[in-house]
Amino acid sequence: MLSLLLKPVSGLCNMNCSYCFYRDEISQRNSGNSGIMSEKTLENILKRALDYSPDALLLGFQGGEPLLRGLPFYERLIELEEKQGKKGRRIQHSLQTNGLLLDEAWCRFFKRHHFLIGLSLDGVRESHDRYRRDLSDAPSYQRILERLRLLQRCSVDFNLLTVIHEDSAARITEIYQSYRKLNCLYQQYIPCLDPPAASHRGCGSYLSPESYGRMLIELFQLWYDDFKKGDPPHIRIFENYLSLLLGAPPEACDMLGHCSLQYTVEADGSVYPCDFYCMDSYCLGNLNRDSFSDLNRRFRDTDFVQRSLPIPEECRRCSFYPLCRNGCFRQRCIEGEDPRPRNRYCRSFRIFFEACLPQLIELSELLIAQSEGMHKVP
Repeated sequence: MLSLLLKPVSGLCNMNCSYCFYRDEISQRNSGNSGIMSEKTLENILKRALDYSPDALLLGFQGGEPLLRGLPFYERLIELEEKQGKKGRRIQHSLQTNGLLLDEAWCRFFKRHHFLIGLSLDGVRESHDRYRRDLSDAPSYQRILERLRLLQRCSVDFNLLTVIHEDSAARITEIYQSYRKLNCLYQQYIPCLDPPAASHRGCGSYLSPESYGRMLIELFQLWYDDFKKGDPPHIRIFENYLSLLLGAPPEACDMLGHCSLQYTVEADGSVYPCDFYCMDSYCLGNLNRDSFSDLNRRFRDTDFVQRSLPIPEECRRCSFYPLCRNGCFRQRCIEGEDPRPRNRYCRSFRIFFEACLPQLIELSELLIAQSEGMHKVP
């Protein structure tokens, strides 16, 4: 299945989150913000995507804030898909939003067309409002909570995306319990990134490795207890670790151990290999004029994958490497001329696996036993 991440308003946003990595990223481009995606560009993207992958397509929308493009744009998307549709074709949609613009019209649309919504929420009021402020510097937690309940009332499928910084890490038990009370069963937790210029100079100022490691342990123990009771929420990082222990490939790209091509399409049609690297030097072309074959040929001429392949000697000696895999390249610390940079949160993962790997293995064995029991013939 071809997967595209579209940015219909580039980096435009109605919030001013202190830790926004994309705002800092586009500031490094000569053109800066790429403006607003036109319907013609959308049509060109969709046509080329369906020509390249005629049977299945996954379209994700991010920003900035993708709802700023307005509901008519997404209604036009559905019209174009139906116009170019064929029997048996599967097109899936996801959209990541800060939630401020959600209303009943948006929710009815998402429900009708089976959009999976990612809602950004940094836990409880204190941790969320620490960094997630609107353009007038007003807190946003209460408004997002109201939009969350609207999604639930309208039966829209959604998950929560929670950025882990020092404030949210320190409140992870309170956050987990809050999400359980809200009946939010699909959760993603991602460590906060520093701006690109600082990414490869030691560990981030928003989150220390020690804090992240302790947070992972605390969160896992809460999840483990609920797992043993038969009632765990879906937490992406832990479910991916279980997949690896069971011999299955991870769903999260940061657990592959190397980079891969993740088509990211800016508002003007420009294509980049990953939304962490939407800078001029990484641009592969433009879907207003280039085919996916053109993009792939240019990608093969880069070292984007190759640079992520070398394994540090310390990783080779580490018993946790088969699960950690040195993480996302964006989080690796380049020290001096070392061609094999180590993940900035290496210490975090060591702390976590030293404490929790036996329980992870226990859960994987429990899943195997359950699977074998289900397949036994009476």
